[in-house]
Amino acid sequence: MDALHIALKIGKEFAFERTQKYKGNHLAHIIRSDWPNSVAQVLAKTKAPIIARASAGTGNWNAAPFMAFLDERLTTSPQRGYYPVFLYERGFESFCLVMAQGADRLKSTLGNKDALRELKRRAPKIRDAAPDWESKGFSVESFQTYSRGNVTFGRNADDPWAASVAFGKRYLIANPPTLSEFLNDLLLMLELYEEIYERIGDTFFAEELVMEGLAATGELPIAGVTGLDGALKIDEHKKRERRERNSKLVKDVKANLGYICQGCEASLDAIYGEAGKEFIEAHHLTPLSQAPKQGVQLTEKDFAVLCPTCHRIIHRLGCPSLDHLRQVVNPQLRNFHRTIKPNWKVA
Repeated sequence: MDALHIALKIGKEFAFERTQKYKGNHLAHIIRSDWPNSVAQVLAKTKAPIIARASAGTGNWNAAPFMAFLDERLTTSPQRGYYPVFLYERGFESFCLVMAQGADRLKSTLGNKDALRELKRRAPKIRDAAPDWESKGFSVESFQTYSRGNVTFGRNADDPWAASVAFGKRYLIANPPTLSEFLNDLLLMLELYEEIYERIGDTFFAEELVMEGLAATGELPIAGVTGLDGALKIDEHKKRERRERNSKLVKDVKANLGYICQGCEASLDAIYGEAGKEFIEAHHLTPLSQAPKQGVQLTEKDFAVLCPTCHRIIHRLGCPSLDHLRQVVNPQLRNFHRTIKPNWKVA
């Protein structure tokens, strides 16, 4: 069976088969195996190392099936990145071929709201990287896809994630194209993808890794503060801090400013005894991401001393002033820290 007839068969039968047992289901097998194999000749015509990955679900049914075309130079998972993909729309009266973006990893890092904002920011950049998409028969419209491809909703239901689609083309199950038109559309979409890759490459991947790294250390700017731009500035700050670190200056800063956090006023030796003695971190009051690339001559006046927690929180806030950080800290905590003294030692 050719790629188009498989796509039509899926559209006509998926809503029913989804009510049946997933394991051993014949349609699920067709989606996973036969559908990707049916486009092998088209993929052979492309320059990029593209693989077709189709899914009806993992252990259980998806709300809707899909077939993604993934570039092995970037990823083999549809959870991140940008790629062409066949997606079914709500009601299964139509399906589409779109230049989409993976959302799962962004959602886990940023949350739904900020992830959607980031995907919306990227969509026009993807279009700009392949300016001839419209002349090749693709358009920008509200494609009702992704995890919201539920059989109980009509296609006109609002789908915010549709805004992350750069461009695409819709096919009606009741009035499909010819096989040659269908396969030619796929080839054109893959050619557009190659244009996009040549201009954008792994930029979005690199940005996501920055955000994931900051999230892992608790330093990703919080929602509503500075978004991706803020995350990139914090990352640049941390890189330059490591690269241009002056150990003697940092040591002098700590010796002169002391070992009490200027944010929460914690004395770590009062909390942890000998293990916390003279334990404090030096924080650049002016982020290094804002400093000239050729560097500047720093003095002790350019630093504050912060406990590890306050240091990461000030990064999460986008590196505001020390006064701003102090306003965020619960004053009751500062008052408590003033009452405890470093008067005991670890045995």
